[in-house]
Amino acid sequence: MHWKAKNTICSIRLVYVIALLTTGIIIFVTMAVSPFSLSIVGSKSMNPTLNEGDILLWMPVEMNEITVGDIVIYKSYTCWPDEKMIVHRVVEIRYDGNGCVLLGTRGDANSWVDQERPHLSEPYIHNDHIVGKVVCFGSQPVKIPFVGMIGLWF
Repeated sequence: MHWKAKNTICSIRLVYVIALLTTGIIIFVTMAVSPFSLSIVGSKSMNPTLNEGDILLWMPVEMNEITVGDIVIYKSYTCWPDEKMIVHRVVEIRYDGNGCVLLGTRGDANSWVDQERPHLSEPYIHNDHIVGKVVCFGSQPVKIPFVGMIGLWF
């Protein structure tokens, strides 16, 4: 094998190991000393705002702290028995007959809201399914682009 090819392979391995170690350290520190959590975006439903493999910073939140336009993480009602987390934007806030907050959501790349999608629809999101809200600076979510692809591959 030519020495340039060996150097390229070694460089790729080094970048891979550094990215993996950095991700592990960030997740460990975040979980140990911070009220924030990290999650990996696992689909393309929030393109172009969030891409598959982005690592998101999010925090637990009460329903009354959520506004239209926020990006939330919630447990899917339709993916039983497995617990699947969905990262989508709040597009509607409504109240049930008891005054409880209900959220309508949609992925930025989707042409339908989750509660009216052409296949199995999600009910409006209740308090017991909200996990948290993505941390944003202005309208930009805090994320580490594409580093989570390593986690998705495994």
